[in-house]
Amino acid sequence: MQRLNTLLAGLLVVQGALLAVTWLTGHGSEAPPGAEPLITGSIEDVTVITVEGQPEAPAEGAAPKTPVEAPTVTLTRQGDGWVISSAGDYPAKTEKVEEMLGKLMDLQIRRPIATQAANHPLLKVADDDFSKKVTLTVGGAQQIVYVGPGASNTVHLRRAGDANVYRSNGLSEWGLGATPRTYLNTTYVSVESDDLQGIDVKNAKGAFTLQREGGEWRLQGAPEGQPLDSGKINSLVSAVSKVYMTTPVGKEEKPEYGLGRGAEITLRYTEEGAERALRYRVGVEKGDTAYMYVKADDRDYVILASKYAVESALLRGASDLLAKVKSPPAP
Repeated sequence: MQRLNTLLAGLLVVQGALLAVTWLTGHGSEAPPGAEPLITGSIEDVTVITVEGQPEAPAEGAAPKTPVEAPTVTLTRQGDGWVISSAGDYPAKTEKVEEMLGKLMDLQIRRPIATQAANHPLLKVADDDFSKKVTLTVGGAQQIVYVGPGASNTVHLRRAGDANVYRSNGLSEWGLGATPRTYLNTTYVSVESDDLQGIDVKNAKGAFTLQREGGEWRLQGAPEGQPLDSGKINSLVSAVSKVYMTTPVGKEEKPEYGLGRGAEITLRYTEEGAERALRYRVGVEKGDTAYMYVKADDRDYVILASKYAVESALLRGASDLLAKVKSPPAP
């Protein structure tokens, strides 16, 4: 038995050595000496960036109701800044785009760690099995790079059309965001609670108004002497005074967005001593995504926001804000 174990251990060592030879030398090709940039050209010549990821796998035992699309974002240089052209040319945070692009352009490659296509899926840099796919338009020509996660804060890199795979640091695979949210200011509506003076809500349960009087919130039309549930009111005020976008949709208000069918909220507040009002409408859910269309009157873009973030405005009626009064015990 001991001789058999020794023989098996020896075979494993030989197998590992052969695998290393396959990865590092392939068909005997020589590794390029020195270092060279992964992407050729200057950062000023980059006009378009597309980052594609992989769709989230459904939960174990569950099948998606609709086909799951791979997350993809396209950024286009416009003047001195960048826009998210895959989201209606919504303005991107230029510093975020430039930071990501700078790291890409600084990547240097040396000796390949693998030279055969058979190893690409394992390293997550295959044409159809990758972690991220980055397409850059540099000087009018496209350069495509596949990115896979590596060990110890490194990434695996492969140029399209090249079998060689390289390892490099200076870039995190997670730093290559494949959704618009990575590159924009997600705040869509924001009114400080202390500045709010009134809130009007219309939804499937009806309409109601909250008015601040003497620092306290009052529900207009509430029965005389009926106490209010301050916890639920404060929760509602906090929820409706801020809306964060998941992604911009575009400037056109399409009927299928159902804007106003979910809820209509008007925030009345003071700003620099002046009274102001801001209205936004919540539409329908987009397919099975748990995101809902939202449009504020003073914003150019329709957006998608998390259904769970706006559900207070969708589900609360005036009666839900009343405190429950315990009935006196029977004599």
